[in-house]
Amino acid sequence: MASGDPGNVPLLLRISLEGQGVTITLRKADTSDLPLKGRGFHWVQDYPYNPDSR
Repeated sequence: MASGDPGNVPLLLRISLEGQGVTITLRKADTSDLPLKGRGFHWVQDYPYNPDSR
């Protein structure tokens, strides 16, 4: 397995999986817009979370 971090570009992982070369590209995402960050995490809820029912 090899990896590289050339700065502000995506992180590339190159591996061999069952004899085949696989490249995985990871890009940093802005997590501030994710629903879990805005509403908080709760182990127990009275009702299932459904963002379409608002």
